[in-house]
Amino acid sequence: MITMELVGLFIVWMILYGGYYFLTRYAGLEKKAGIYGSIAIFIALCILIAGFELLIYYIVGILLIGIFLIGKRNSVIRSWAKREYDYITPYDFSDRISKLTNPNEEAIPYNRVRHFSAESGILTEDEGVFAISYDAHPHDDEVAFIEYGILVTTKGILIKNRVKDEAAEGKQYKVEEIAIPYQDVFFVKLNRDNVIMILRKGKLLPTIIKGESEARAKLIVNILKEAINSGWSLNCSRELGKLKEAQDNAIVEELADLDRKEQIAQAEATAKINEQAAAFDDASTKAVTLGMQADVAKGFKLNQINDRFGGAQGHGHAAEQAGQVKDFWLGKNPVALGGTHEKHGADRVIGIINKKYIQTKFYASPSKTIGAVFSSETGQPLYMNKGKMMIIEVPKDQHSKCVKLMAQKISEGKVPGETNPANAANYVKKGALTYKQSQIATKSIFERNSTIQLNGQTVEVGFGKKLLYSAGLDFATGAALALPGSLVSFVWVYANSVWQGTDSDEALNRATKAIVKPILTSAVMYTVASQFSKSLKAAAGNTNNATALTVATGNMIKKVAGTSKIDTEIIASKTLGTLAVVATVGPDVTRFLVGRISPQQLTKNLASTGAGMVVGGWLGSVVPVVGTAVGAAVLPSVVL
Repeated sequence: MITMELVGLFIVWMILYGGYYFLTRYAGLEKKAGIYGSIAIFIALCILIAGFELLIYYIVGILLIGIFLIGKRNSVIRSWAKREYDYITPYDFSDRISKLTNPNEEAIPYNRVRHFSAESGILTEDEGVFAISYDAHPHDDEVAFIEYGILVTTKGILIKNRVKDEAAEGKQYKVEEIAIPYQDVFFVKLNRDNVIMILRKGKLLPTIIKGESEARAKLIVNILKEAINSGWSLNCSRELGKLKEAQDNAIVEELADLDRKEQIAQAEATAKINEQAAAFDDASTKAVTLGMQADVAKGFKLNQINDRFGGAQGHGHAAEQAGQVKDFWLGKNPVALGGTHEKHGADRVIGIINKKYIQTKFYASPSKTIGAVFSSETGQPLYMNKGKMMIIEVPKDQHSKCVKLMAQKISEGKVPGETNPANAANYVKKGALTYKQSQIATKSIFERNSTIQLNGQTVEVGFGKKLLYSAGLDFATGAALALPGSLVSFVWVYANSVWQGTDSDEALNRATKAIVKPILTSAVMYTVASQFSKSLKAAAGNTNNATALTVATGNMIKKVAGTSKIDTEIIASKTLGTLAVVATVGPDVTRFLVGRISPQQLTKNLASTGAGMVVGGWLGSVVPVVGTAVGAAVLPSVVL
């Protein structure tokens, strides 16, 4: 039966909605102003028609309804918070959401995802926070590369839509960004016209999302319902906070180790620079570059360049090299062990006190990657050290699934000394490269028509990809190998400048140049030598190429042209030697040939840069052909 109270409330609603509609649609007010205006109209009508008694009557009724609704809301929150949920990790939650989104994990564009989520807080570098699904694209009619769509992570959902800019003139648009963290969401509902209503603990008013397509609105609601029903929206911040705390503690420990190493290095550098007088900045820099050449060349053997550019498993060796370089720049003091080829041995060890042994496994799928770690006969791990399984470094794009597989192995009792599947992440390390990138890293930038095998298909590799992942890897490696020697140059030049009375700012400026130049020079030389070695080895097999190639590598090519005696490591090492002499001696030789410096000054410069060891070879051939001077400097001692 319809009572007078219900009729009265209906009349109240009609007055409020009618006033709001008129003020916003025809009077031009904004939404907030329209709400306040409609309330003012209602109050005025009540006073004019029935006086204050009726107004108080309706206000009391509205307050009672509000109290009832708040009580109902608190009841739902208590039920949600006290429910018993199964324990899940971010990787478990990712698997559940993957069933809703059906993502292709290897196809997630990580650089675009990071740009899309910038400053949103939905995707961070913290452990356990990673992208699950990404579906965003730019509009064809925009010049700026702005992507619109949806990003789903283990921390929340980020939506970016293009909407019309009402404040701008003409047809202009702006980006509407909606971030939906999972934490504290206890209710979600999809209303008519694809309007999503989200209720969150600690926030009285609901979050309303409009304008989404039917498919996307249903996807958002289903993801949030899964977060609520699994308890992830209740425990998300706590679980991610635990992982971040462990990550921060590990970083603090590594920084402490790095600080101790820096103190030792500074003490050694100070002792060295007190032994002799200072040299000129430019001469010191050249001497360091040339003096580091032998140590840098050892990097070819250290990083197994023959296997990387010559074997079917070359992508695995490229992954080892990338992991070694990444750990170096993170200050983890890595020591490469893969070159020993010890059966079931570690590829490298990191740390000084608490050493961690790492084995790199890069296969086409997560199941094959983890499967290669365990014996096919006994099911037990193959890579052990002192009764504990080594850390397995896997492709970056397979990491989350590999952690899940490792957790399953722990549950099956296949990991000695470990019973908690939640600790699976402690045994799986995210590699520096994806599986596809590791394959690209086996291709030289000097090759033409490069291809790789991916998912059973032949994929062409462009120059840009090879430049980034193959040459880029060598550049980072060369810079890492040059850093120790360059640090000595930095300290030497700075001290010399201070002793000569230079102010501290200028001394620091000179020392900075003295450290940057050897690093960049050595990195470029290492990159060119490494990339050139693969193409040169193939070319050396043809006797017709011997004469031309001798310019770059000396008599070595003449001795082996048309044979298979030479390997990639030797070519790379000798090419690096040629480049080192050209970079350090070349400028002085050029100035001498054009008459800018005398023979006496040239000899002095060569001696001051540590290049006196190449003067003998140079003097014998500098007049006829400058190119043979370089070859004579480094190549007559080749033993095949």
